[in-house]
Amino acid sequence: MKKIDKITTLGKMMLKDKITSSWDKLLTEKPQDDLMVFYKKRLEHFWRLPDLEKIIGKEKAARSYAAMEEVDVLFEDKGIKPLPPPLGQNAFKKLLREASSGRPIAAYIHIPFCKIRCTYCSFFKQGSSIKAEAEYVTKLLTELEQMRNMHYLKTAEIQAVFLGGGTPGTLTKEQLSSILQKVRQVLPLSSDCEITVESSIYDMDEEKLAACIENGANRFSFGVQTFATDLRRQLGRPDTCEEVVRKLKLFAATGTKVIIDLIYGLPGQTKELLQRDLQFYLDCGLSGVDLYKLQIFPGTPLGNQFKADQSNFPTGRELAELFVSGAEFLSRNGCRQLSCCHWATDDREISRYNTMVKEGAQVLAFGAGCGGSLGNYAYMQPFDLEKYGSLVDKGIKPFVMLFERDEFAPVFAAIKGQFDSGVFEPQKLRSLSEIPFSELLFPLLERWRNNGLMEAADGVYKLTPMGLFWQNQLNRAVMIAVQYLVYGPRVAGRKSALTMMSAMENRT
Repeated sequence: MKKIDKITTLGKMMLKDKITSSWDKLLTEKPQDDLMVFYKKRLEHFWRLPDLEKIIGKEKAARSYAAMEEVDVLFEDKGIKPLPPPLGQNAFKKLLREASSGRPIAAYIHIPFCKIRCTYCSFFKQGSSIKAEAEYVTKLLTELEQMRNMHYLKTAEIQAVFLGGGTPGTLTKEQLSSILQKVRQVLPLSSDCEITVESSIYDMDEEKLAACIENGANRFSFGVQTFATDLRRQLGRPDTCEEVVRKLKLFAATGTKVIIDLIYGLPGQTKELLQRDLQFYLDCGLSGVDLYKLQIFPGTPLGNQFKADQSNFPTGRELAELFVSGAEFLSRNGCRQLSCCHWATDDREISRYNTMVKEGAQVLAFGAGCGGSLGNYAYMQPFDLEKYGSLVDKGIKPFVMLFERDEFAPVFAAIKGQFDSGVFEPQKLRSLSEIPFSELLFPLLERWRNNGLMEAADGVYKLTPMGLFWQNQLNRAVMIAVQYLVYGPRVAGRKSALTMMSAMENRT
């Protein structure tokens, strides 16, 4: 018998998880005659957590903002297991030879280059370089071509494509055209596929926009962040308010859908300045707007400024008031709210890609430094361009790690998607699991309703404007409670390293 001299750390982890999972199943085999009692006992462990208020907020608060003011919790995904590269490649190849699962599918194409580094950005990886961009586009086209004729895609239909970054607008019009052409040649796009190109206003011009439209793009997303010239300068944006408005009106006049991102919480920003930004959005005749909270990352120029002096930055309460004032302004002006942070003025705008991602659709991702999912697998591709290129040259899907999701992944995806939409309907989860979520989660949801974060009717919980501000925290709290229901206290209460996939769940 051959002696096994060494078991890798990853192998030990997987073996331990397998043994623990089997033991947990033996200990917690649920009786079919009384599911409610069984699940209530599991949930009791959640309600007895010593730091519960840091997860679900205060039981009673004088104002709705204060209910979640001290919440500080990260969501750790207990339902994913890493597969080492050889096993991962084999599993992925096998999946591509099979028929599609029928689940919705989107595609993401990543362009990692930026000409300008925004002062708040922690994702800056690659400066713009003509040589590097040309080499990268060649590798990207090769990666796309390698998916041609895969049986999984032959039996699927891609409903949305997002060309993001970085800043795709740094590429030439010829490079953008070649990528979009390859996407249309290789991927099975639906007849009404939403094809979005993301860019900064600074990097996009009329010729690039026209080339993208000619090659199938029908939606453009621009990270304006703010129209105020002085605030734009603080963010490292060179173009003035007048230049931004001129370009946006020009792009909107082509008849294509134009979306912008705006940020609230910038240093020195007031409600009046935010509403001025939103008025510019309306005046430019655009299709949709995202309203995002400023994220302050350590080590960035803005992060260093915040660390040195917070006096010019809004407090937590002021952030909430900024968001609520912005949401109410958009509502008064007839904008349709499509998610917790996205509004539309154009009937054509449905934000399909973002909605699909939030609801747990499969995302076939291409390029360096991005993540995707297919079937029951999620994967990450390398940030390093040389590493990415070498894997593409080997003719394999260039991921550095593949994760396998368990059977409860659709439940958590549905919860996340519902909260992002601003409406939580726990009874709809019954189609995914036998667990009586409506009854079991009722005390938690009522707690939030009593604190002004939700309105309820017939088992449907609609987030109030303040609830929308806190939706990420509410979403995480529900998902942690559901972990106790589906996994039991032994697994749900176990601390684990925050993986890249889990970290993505904790962005606010």
